[in-house]
Amino acid sequence: MAPRVAPRTHSPRVPRVREIAISEFKTHCLRLIGEVMKTQGEIVITRRGKPVARVSGIKPRSGKIMGSRQGMGREVGDIVHNDWSQLFNVLREDGEDQT
Repeated sequence: MAPRVAPRTHSPRVPRVREIAISEFKTHCLRLIGEVMKTQGEIVITRRGKPVARVSGIKPRSGKIMGSRQGMGREVGDIVHNDWSQLFNVLREDGEDQT
């Protein structure tokens, strides 16, 4: 008699969560990590049936460095054509108080 196949309960686009015993993970660690990297899925490692760790994939970086921070800052004033004399006077006064 053929084994029963459970109906698919997860969407093909949603990564599958798989539970494995810690002994199986130790035996097949590199292969399992490769699977996680490839499928962006998740493995829950169990010890005596209780979850103890989770291995999940991370999204790869886009590789784009130039312009990656674009739009994250804002301009608040002109630092080139600013009157810094007032700041220097305060610093000078603080230095005189310490002597």
